[in-house]
Amino acid sequence: MASITQAPNEWNLAYVPNVYVVDNIATADRFILGVYIDGVLVSLFKQPPNPDGVGIFDISRVLQSYMQPNFFEYTQRATPTTGNALSYQVRYGTETAGSNNWNGYYPFRYVQNGYDNWRVLNWDYNPFIPTAFGIFCACEEPPCNTNAEFLPHRYLTNWPTYSESNEISLEYPTWKVRSDEWRTLSFHMRPENWADGTMWGPNEGAFFVGIKYYNAAGTMYDSRIYTLDQSNGMAVRTDCQDMTVAYPTDGHLVATIGTGPENLQAASLWPTTEPASYEVIVYSYNNCINSGTPITDCSDQSELWDYAQYRIYHGIFQLADPCTKFDPIPLSFMNQYGVKDYFMFDRRNEVLVNSTRNNYYRTLGTWSSDTFTIDPHGRGATTFSEQILTELTVSSDWMSDDESKWLEELYTAPTVSAYIDGDWEPCVVKTVNYEQKTIARQKMFRHTITLTYANNKTRQRG
Repeated sequence: MASITQAPNEWNLAYVPNVYVVDNIATADRFILGVYIDGVLVSLFKQPPNPDGVGIFDISRVLQSYMQPNFFEYTQRATPTTGNALSYQVRYGTETAGSNNWNGYYPFRYVQNGYDNWRVLNWDYNPFIPTAFGIFCACEEPPCNTNAEFLPHRYLTNWPTYSESNEISLEYPTWKVRSDEWRTLSFHMRPENWADGTMWGPNEGAFFVGIKYYNAAGTMYDSRIYTLDQSNGMAVRTDCQDMTVAYPTDGHLVATIGTGPENLQAASLWPTTEPASYEVIVYSYNNCINSGTPITDCSDQSELWDYAQYRIYHGIFQLADPCTKFDPIPLSFMNQYGVKDYFMFDRRNEVLVNSTRNNYYRTLGTWSSDTFTIDPHGRGATTFSEQILTELTVSSDWMSDDESKWLEELYTAPTVSAYIDGDWEPCVVKTVNYEQKTIARQKMFRHTITLTYANNKTRQRG
């Protein structure tokens, strides 16, 4: 009877090898491996044993075909990150004389639309997907400690404040944002051990998103909180009172939330007095204080804060609107984990419009009329069609070594958009060379990148 002796981690990236090794062929002709998505066989592999008597199957290409980027920049509160994560199963067995003999299904596995170093066989997802532990009642009566002792995990980004080598690194990732920026963050919705009965509360994983606003003195003066539920864009639960166990669909395995000032203003989550900084924190649900009774009022901010317990993800945004000679141009791009990252280019920028025209010579004169005349305003050379290509070149401010290293993800991103004239313009990266600049080599340095608009302008015929 065939058996699987090697398989990917429970979570892996789609653009690394996703390898299954099947052993024990006995007298059969070939090993077989079927890939099932939503219970449907989508691909069937057949392979004779190799010199060591096993079949080795890499199903990465199949998984990649289900991955796709999507547009999330205008997210107000929360949205499922469709096209980013996929659950699947493989079925294994042997084939003899053209007949399939199935021996079993391997447990569910999950992939995310990401890549890693070529040496990586199994993605280390531990920094991004938390492991739940037995419910620790940090508080049984409100108000409770919403900074309960739990090391927050990483949002799905490699932004360099996560780097221990960065001298400005803080405990949590910190971004500087302008007051008119659109931004999002993405994260995993449920713990890695969501199915083993070890929970933080009555259902798995993330429950609340809390935003805390601070003045220039560092004093918190306002806050907002909402539930990750159907009314706020994530249909893993109906509302804040829904205590049923949530099993997210593939699109809900990863959540994207609005975190930029523009997103929060559009979601009516922005305070009346503009902050100097704010925190965006994802919390679990404190099951210790309700004794089986859910939240009574989903619109009561104070009550929602009482039920927020463990900080699962935590990020800080510092507002800064430096004066520059050029209009700042933010870029969004698909990062290593298949979700959106952002970078502001606020130095010199240029827009170049290239036109390619197809012309023909129109003979002047009324050749089809009963008399012949020449139009004094007629033209000979006439444009039959025209292709207009727009290029955008943007430059950054001075940056650190870690920022420069991280920016490679932008240079190699398959999906990029530039916020121009009040809208996101899809682009492709034209710059073909990325130089990893460092202070040791270049002293002070900037990055410049050229992009081409993904959609050409159209014009009338001449």
